[in-house]
Order: sequence, then C-alpha cells, then structure tokens
Amino acid sequence: RFRRQDAGDLSDEELGTTWLQSGTYHWGIESETATAAQEGAVHLAYLDVGAADYYLQALINPGSLTNRVGLVFRMVDSVNYSLVVVNAGAAALQVINVTAGIESIVSSTPVEIYAGATVGVAVSGASLTVYVEGVATVTATAVNTSATLVGLYGQWGTGDTAPAVDDVYAWDILPSAVEGVIWTGDVVDLTTSVEAGPHKMAMLEADGWLARMATQTVTPPTSATGRRTGLLLGA
Repeated sequence: RFRRQDAGDLSDEELGTTWLQSGTYHWGIESETATAAQEGAVHLAYLDVGAADYYLQALINPGSLTNRVGLVFRMVDSVNYSLVVVNAGAAALQVINVTAGIESIVSSTPVEIYAGATVGVAVSGASLTVYVEGVATVTATAVNTSATLVGLYGQWGTGDTAPAVDDVYAWDILPSAVEGVIWTGDVVDLTTSVEAGPHKMAMLEADGWLARMATQTVTPPTSATGRRTGLLLGA
C-alpha cells in the first residue's frame, strides 16, 4: 500500500523494501495511491519478493481510455518480464511477455473497464492464472520461471487522467476462502484485543447485510452507489 505523503517516487514499501524504478519517468504517490507522472510515458516500478512462485494482486485504476496499467511479474530486468494489464483502449485484459524490450501478446480477453478493479496473477512453475475480482479469467504458460522481481506497470497514453495502482500484495500461496461471513455496507467501529495468548478477538460494528458463509453471494435489496459485495470477515 502507499499510505504515505505525496512524493515523486514510491520510496519503501511497508516492510522496508525499496521500490526501484526503470526509465526516465517514475511512479509517484498522490493521495496515497501510486500514480503515473508523465503523459505519453511508460512507468515501471519493481521490487524483489524473494520467490518465483506467488500470487500478486493490486487494485487498478485505468484512468483515461488510452492507458494501460497492471502488474509486472517474473521480471528478469527492465527489458525482460511479463505483464498482466488492463488495456483501456482495447477494453481488454492482456497477458504480455516482453523479451529484449519487444512485446508479445499471450492472450487478450474482453473486460469491463472501471476504476477499482482487483487484478491478480498466480504463477507456479510454468503455470499462470489471472484473476479479476477473484475469478480465474485467463490461464497461460509462464516464462522466466526463476525470476523473483514483481512490480507495477503503467503507460499513460493521452488524456487528463493518469493510470494508478493501490493495495499491492504478494502472497506465497493463493489466498482461499474460509468459513466466515460476507458483508456489504459501512464499518462503524472496529475494536481489537490486546490480550495475551494465541487467540485474538475483534469486535466489528457495522451497518449492512450479512451472509452466513464466505462462499455465498449476497445481493442486498438496496445498495449504496459504488459499493460491491466481497469483503470477507472471519477465520
């Protein structure tokens, strides 16, 4: 995440690893979001997660309809890597391999373009699966199977709105649903416990609609504009 003051660079992520950037124009932080800085330019930021197999996820804001924005994975260096990007101009989710700076489109899948989409990619050996809002959308063959660099890619085409990325996470395994509740609504208050021992408690006060199990789909009779089902609370 980028919960830091506005800056012309990304500095260190939350665990202390420094974001590195390639090229003349860098991602910066604007309103606690990684935001491209230069119209007409490619932006590439990356760091080392120390593993070649992982699940990488981010919240994507395409911006203007000439932009491309998404995730870099299995990166060897600044001219050899793979991408999963939302191509706003093509209204498509694309998997791209870059070799010696030359792009090769592996797959292109039509998608709805909107701000706040969650896009993820899971790589294990030569297997690759792309997820949109938690739904497996594309499978392909992965390359550079020992590379451990991951990052952000943004190409600001033309237009007033820069591409942006937030809530970047990498896990060593793909997160899976567990028994709990799905909630759609507003948090009123969250009180956590500081008691000793292995079991921790938290009390959540909220206004919204609840379902009994994490795998259920919740369709409330009414919903606030801009809010979608999908926050999992539970063990």
